[in-house]
Amino acid sequence: MALSCLVTGFGVLGGTAYAAPSGLPPTPVRPAVTEIGPLSSPATAPGGAVTPPPPEATPSPSAASPAAEGAPPAGTLMVEARTAGGALAVRSEPSSAAATLRGIGDGARFPVECRVSGEWTRGTVRTTGSWLRVDGGGYVPDAHVVRPAPVGRCAPPPAAGIPAPVAAGAAAPVPAVFPAAAPVPSPAPAPAPVAPAAGAAPATAVVPGTRAEFIRQVGPAARQSMRATGVPASVTLAQAILESGWGRSTLSTRDRNYFGIKCSGGPAGRAAGCRDYPTTECGSGGCGKTTASFRTYRTAADSFADHGDFLASNRRYRAAFAHTGDPDRFAQEIAKAGYATDPAYPGKLTALMRTHGLYGYDR
Repeated sequence: MALSCLVTGFGVLGGTAYAAPSGLPPTPVRPAVTEIGPLSSPATAPGGAVTPPPPEATPSPSAASPAAEGAPPAGTLMVEARTAGGALAVRSEPSSAAATLRGIGDGARFPVECRVSGEWTRGTVRTTGSWLRVDGGGYVPDAHVVRPAPVGRCAPPPAAGIPAPVAAGAAAPVPAVFPAAAPVPSPAPAPAPVAPAAGAAPATAVVPGTRAEFIRQVGPAARQSMRATGVPASVTLAQAILESGWGRSTLSTRDRNYFGIKCSGGPAGRAAGCRDYPTTECGSGGCGKTTASFRTYRTAADSFADHGDFLASNRRYRAAFAHTGDPDRFAQEIAKAGYATDPAYPGKLTALMRTHGLYGYDR
């Protein structure tokens, strides 16, 4: 089974790494950051609690020594590209799959503004999931940068309508997802999908319960996404199960994110905001603990719709849409394109689809 190799910000070294939040108390919601990254469910994520790294203070512009090019612009830090020869690509998003805006020569000094979470990269200086926003636009992987001081996180832009943080220890209410559906028979061999009844009262929430109850609650949303985007409902359901731990992960119960879609620059798609979670990410250079920003949603329905929109609109997953009639192949293609770093990811999705009769939702 092919696993996409890891990528650096210069040249092509590979794909994107994603992982699940550990379940530790997250930091307050903030309207920031956009890219994706499925997370593993608590049952499949690397074991043990993950301690988030200490926040890095934003350095003063005076922290960098004036270079031959002159002092850095106010609010920036002068750093040096270190690529062992090649040009360091400045990307439009913090991912090696994003468009290249320009190149920075090895050893050249340039100003950066702040850092965001992005693709996990093994570089010549370090292995990290942090990317630096370059003064003038674009992002470079911190893995290929020598800097005199830590770079502070990018300040989130103001945005209205962001859900208020939930008090520690309190259960977060989950808004209605879709009109109530008639009960679906136990999946033996496959549950019969039931469309929401017209005019029915909305369900109060997606409430973690039995596995059959979770499938019944989110099945209509998966089918609606399939009709809108072509993503097989069986794949959507399997991913929701795997990434959210049957709807029990902190990210899904608190922030209605059932697919581990990341932020990297600001809320995008149907997201209402972003929240930081401790996470473990893996790539060809191994696995490491980091903190990443994940999209938050007002409703679970928004999460399911955003998942379909993301796959359908992202060029890296285009090959998968030649196999919308073959869920197993579709799952293999999105994993190959970098949706997850777990080499067993496609097999896990296929096992869930078979065991729980999810193929029935594709009809």
